[in-house]
Amino acid sequence: MTDRWPCVTARCLLEDIGEPLPDPSSQRRADVDHPLVRELCRLAPTTPQGQKPILSLQSEGLFAFRVQYSQLRGCTWHDGNTEVVWLLASLLRKDGDPDDAYEEFSKLHAAGKLVPTQRDEVAAALERLFHDEVPRLAEKVVDAVETALANPDSKVDVAADALVPVTVRVEAIEVEDEGLAEIVVAFFRTNTLDHTVALALPTLVLDHAAAKLGLPRARDWEVGKGFAEFPQAAATYVTIVEFGDATFPVFGQ
Repeated sequence: MTDRWPCVTARCLLEDIGEPLPDPSSQRRADVDHPLVRELCRLAPTTPQGQKPILSLQSEGLFAFRVQYSQLRGCTWHDGNTEVVWLLASLLRKDGDPDDAYEEFSKLHAAGKLVPTQRDEVAAALERLFHDEVPRLAEKVVDAVETALANPDSKVDVAADALVPVTVRVEAIEVEDEGLAEIVVAFFRTNTLDHTVALALPTLVLDHAAAKLGLPRARDWEVGKGFAEFPQAAATYVTIVEFGDATFPVFGQ
């Protein structure tokens, strides 16, 4: 899992930066092109090292730190429970003005609008799922398929990371006298963030893995609920590949 995940609160993104909320499956909030968001990403791995505390917020119990670019001022906060580094606000420095950035930070905090909401936390978790956990699980599936193809009729289990609500079992079954092998990838659901994500995960993971292996996309695999020795699987994907007389092909080359 990535040590520190940069993210931006919805309020900051919508009101301060003026950008719409992206779909977490296709874009991270921290991918928005904005100078303070770029600074957030740069600082995230080591925050708060090198950052000055915002004393007015710390006196109110929020250990936030300043980030700046030209006349822009922002505040970051590291949620140590989830290892997410948040950009909470991005406003203009107007020294001595009642709407100076630091004055506004305190007003937002007093109104309960500065720290991340539950929806923000869910969005950050989904971003990590789609942009970190899924690709890394797919890499494990790639290794499992190659191992299974090198050892026909064996089963290879893949251990998923904490945020991915599935475990995966891969099997390669040699089809006798046909020069073919049947690849079976079975997904077993454990816990989940929500039902929609649980349904989408197998396709996402398999699409990543198939692209690496040079295999068809998930939509072109045969899909069933349970398969032979995997009756408890939430979803099972099957495809057929050709192989040589003695060795299986190296995919993706």
